[in-house]
Amino acid sequence: MEYYISNYAPEYMLSIIVLDSETSCFYFQDDSAFPTYHFPITNYDRRDKFYKRVLFVLKEYIPDSVCNIFIFNFPTHHALLKDLKIYFPLSKFIYVLHMQIWSFYLNGNELYLNYIINSNDLKREIESVVRRSYDSECGIYCLCDRLVSLSNNTSSILKEYYHIDTSKISLIYNALPDAYQVMSKEEKAALKSSFSYAPDEKLILYVGRIDSMKGVPATIEAFKKLVVKHPECRLLIVGEGNEMETCMQACKGFWNKIAFAGRLERSLIYQLYQIADAGIMLSMHEQCSYVAIEMLMHDIPLIATDTTGLNEMIADSPYKVHLQYTERETIIPIDEVVEKLELALFDPQDYSSRKIYLANYTMDLYCQHMKELFDCL
Repeated sequence: MEYYISNYAPEYMLSIIVLDSETSCFYFQDDSAFPTYHFPITNYDRRDKFYKRVLFVLKEYIPDSVCNIFIFNFPTHHALLKDLKIYFPLSKFIYVLHMQIWSFYLNGNELYLNYIINSNDLKREIESVVRRSYDSECGIYCLCDRLVSLSNNTSSILKEYYHIDTSKISLIYNALPDAYQVMSKEEKAALKSSFSYAPDEKLILYVGRIDSMKGVPATIEAFKKLVVKHPECRLLIVGEGNEMETCMQACKGFWNKIAFAGRLERSLIYQLYQIADAGIMLSMHEQCSYVAIEMLMHDIPLIATDTTGLNEMIADSPYKVHLQYTERETIIPIDEVVEKLELALFDPQDYSSRKIYLANYTMDLYCQHMKELFDCL
């Protein structure tokens, strides 16, 4: 959004509202490119009390106008959105679907979602949580003038399960500036050596949050099978997460083949993209992954699942892994992951990941779609 306003739409003024900011008190920051309202974390026993305070402050700073556009990014802000609609009746409201809560609880399993929203006899706690979140999301979607979906899959879910009319939905993929640099074999070899990888070693790269929903335990299990057959392979896991210690313990017996790098600067990650022989993303749910975009941009063979939005990012890829669904479970087929890794590393197909990036995820395309969104309000 900041990129679009700065480079393509200077007639708009973007202000940022930060809830649960790491500050001791509210303050209005106007010394940066985008004025920012910081609301500190509070000890209110009820969240709606906090939102009432936020509303009270915003009313003092922002006059209601047909030129106002409020953009929401999180489903937990339903109560705030509801109050803003009352006190800013002239303004427009957009909601961007970065996430839907059901997908995290159910690992992207639409079969289970369908059961929950159509059942009158929910026995498990997780089912009640998902039903409540579904009802809340329905409320948000009805209040907004426009919904921005990050994938065709999400657009379909909005229509099929939430009964949102197509005319209210805008499909806008995430995007990143093109940072790809063409390097010679010699330059790549030197860079690979600087990370202490031997010339004949095959590097598999994971970047992201370390937990089960992102498929990291499955990645480790598949790699352990792969490396027995191909000892020249290495797995590098970049990122942090609640399951990091558990995942590290799962590598016992393979610690000389698997490395955890923790959180790295983007410049270092982009260097790793240059030397990676394959990327891996066994997520059970994704909307429009920035990591996937980065790997496509750098033309890395990406072993990824056919889950939700990720499926269309690698639509015709020979390295796609097909998730298996039961009524309650989402299963990552480990043997298929091993097969796709072997294909990417030892029999690479005539498939260009970078062409997918150029066709769908450039900043020019993103800004074009953002202009269309604002023009229709």
